[in-house]
Amino acid sequence: MTAGGLQSAGIGGSHVTFQRSGQRWMWTITPDSHGGSSEFLSAEDDMVEAACLALSLQLDDFCIVAADWNGHTLGERSECLDVLNKRGRALTKALFDGREDEFLAEIRLLGISAITQLIQPGGKLQRLIDLCVMRDDDGEFFLGERYLCVPRVTTSSTELLNSMYPRGRPPVAHHKIGYAEDAMLDSSCKLHKTPSRPDIEEIYVIGELAGDINSLSVLAPLDHSLMDADREELLNWLTERHSVLHFNCRIATPEDLDGNPGPPHLRVRANAFISASEMSGPDEFDFTGCFVFLNACASAFGNHSYRSSLAHFFRRQKSPCVACTTGPVDDAFATVFARELYKHLKVGKLNMSAAFQETRRNLTATSGHPMALLYTYIGRDAYALA
Repeated sequence: MTAGGLQSAGIGGSHVTFQRSGQRWMWTITPDSHGGSSEFLSAEDDMVEAACLALSLQLDDFCIVAADWNGHTLGERSECLDVLNKRGRALTKALFDGREDEFLAEIRLLGISAITQLIQPGGKLQRLIDLCVMRDDDGEFFLGERYLCVPRVTTSSTELLNSMYPRGRPPVAHHKIGYAEDAMLDSSCKLHKTPSRPDIEEIYVIGELAGDINSLSVLAPLDHSLMDADREELLNWLTERHSVLHFNCRIATPEDLDGNPGPPHLRVRANAFISASEMSGPDEFDFTGCFVFLNACASAFGNHSYRSSLAHFFRRQKSPCVACTTGPVDDAFATVFARELYKHLKVGKLNMSAAFQETRRNLTATSGHPMALLYTYIGRDAYALA
């Protein structure tokens, strides 16, 4: 464990994993308090899917309320959280099949502080376990408030990706920070690369990280048609050797002619939509040493599986760590989260696991709602900004 870092394992190196097992989901504690392995299977898949859908729909309503949290009465906020808690309890019942108290007692006894979600690139990513509602002697809490739930690609898949996309050029010694924004967001500059509202615009957060807002490598405005000149502009920007690449964007999922959802697209200035296809050049990029922050709604997911997600695209291109979201997030809150996360990554040089735990814990406590739990990362726990 690095200085200021978190232990993801408890007594005797115990770990918790969450993954797909046949037609169900399974939690595994290894070794458990008896030196063996404890497994906790979910209920039938249709019950899990129903609970996930209900919680997903509630998250959309929650995002609307959280966007104007202080503008709502205490009663309105409580009503919103009550429904969210109700949906979280239903998800807990579905994912633990009634054994959540036994599970919680075991991981508390072992001193475990993190849960690993094992995923296959082509498999389903169970997105909502942070919002499982648990109970102990102190009352109810969301699982993600106390236990960092981190998606991790399985070892075999990582080895396969490494063979498909070998290491390219080594990272550069100097630090360059890249920034791209969606001009339709209130947190974007009113005029391209012309900051004017320090309390609102996200570019100020990235400028603080860089030390000089004028030193940022800001993606130029692109035409929505993404003709050759604009695509070349995009690819040239991506091939710069960044130490941090930050996207302050919305995500769109267009449908094909048959109504099927296509791959996710980031909307960037000015109303251009870019997917993994638009960001792929003749040669694969090498983002070795580059931390990518996809500060956009549901950026951890693709149209059918993790493989088609934007988070996976950057991990596939050798980014050591990708910050992403597992649900809808309010624009203003997204900027607050970025500021808090970079503060922990920069000051004291916390590793990614520790920085995320501190950020999520602090913002959940101070905001009065659990939107921070919709942020996660995929990559190395020990990654830290130099």
